[in-house]
Amino acid sequence: MFDYHVGQIGRVRSYLDAHLWGEDGMPTERHPEDVVVVGEALLVLCFDPSDPAGDWYIDHLRRRHQARVANRCPALYTVQREIADAGAATPVARRPIIGRHEKELLNCSFGAMVVGELARELEDWSRAEAAFRRALELDSRGDALTRAGSLFEATYALGLAVSMNGRPTESEALFERAVRLAATEHNRKFLGWAQFNLACARAEGGRFAAAAEALEAAIAIDPSHKARAKTDRSFSKARAVPAFQRLLN
Repeated sequence: MFDYHVGQIGRVRSYLDAHLWGEDGMPTERHPEDVVVVGEALLVLCFDPSDPAGDWYIDHLRRRHQARVANRCPALYTVQREIADAGAATPVARRPIIGRHEKELLNCSFGAMVVGELARELEDWSRAEAAFRRALELDSRGDALTRAGSLFEATYALGLAVSMNGRPTESEALFERAVRLAATEHNRKFLGWAQFNLACARAEGGRFAAAAEALEAAIAIDPSHKARAKTDRSFSKARAVPAFQRLLN
């Protein structure tokens, strides 16, 4: 357990997660550590996946300290091991492995994220929407998405899936929440993409002034969004609006 000055934990998480898990970005069977934040204290939990003491401690943190803690997810470790054993480097290769365990994965928040990420890579937007919605539902019920940026990623990805499923107006509230989460986590890259897709959602809904405001914020964070907006189909009608012309010229 580590205590930090106010406002320092976000900076610590920016490198700690990568240090613990590398490219995996979440606990694995080999590195089952989890990170929990309680106030200005950071706890690194490390229990063997089969040790019931881990479940007791997680429950204790929730009940006594109202901590956001992820449930342990044995199916996730099984999938990770099978993917590694098969050398399944592509989404198509991972699909049958994840498919065999999908029901169990959807019983935990990080497992649902894995299902959703695969569906997004395969552009299976209906399955992606269901999986990311499930991840956020489990998070709200206590199986917290504790990895740095994971709550943003689930919210943002759900917004993309909803939009790609033909409901851009509905996705607007999700991208607005993603903007707030990215700002809280001080992640400018995430914030730029959230603002850009918020602009897309607003433009497709005919709210051109609000869309221009979000797009301006995205371009201020990352100028490459300007070139992207010149060809993105979401702005096909908006580009005739003077506010957009000023931004894109």
